[in-house]
Amino acid sequence: MKKKGNPGYNSMVLAGKVRDLALTQILEVLQGNDEEYKKALLLKISTSLLPRLNEHSGPNGGDIPIPLLHVLHNTGDKKDIQPQKEN
Repeated sequence: MKKKGNPGYNSMVLAGKVRDLALTQILEVLQGNDEEYKKALLLKISTSLLPRLNEHSGPNGGDIPIPLLHVLHNTGDKKDIQPQKEN
C-alpha cells in the first residue's frame, strides 16, 4: 500500500514530463516574435522563477559560516576543530 503524501514513481515521471513540456513551450514563446506575449509570460513566471536563481552567501560574499563548535557542544568531540579568525 502506498503511503499518503508520497507520490509514486509514475506520478514523478508524469510530473517530469509536464515540467519538460511547459519549459519547452515557454522557451518557444520567449524565442518567438510576439513581444506582448513575452512580456506577459515573463511577468507571470518571474515571481516564482527568479527567487530560485538567487545566490546565497555569507558575510561579504564569502562562505556561509557553520558554527560547528555549537553543533558539537553536546558530543564533547571538539579536539580537531578550531574557530577560524575572521579577516
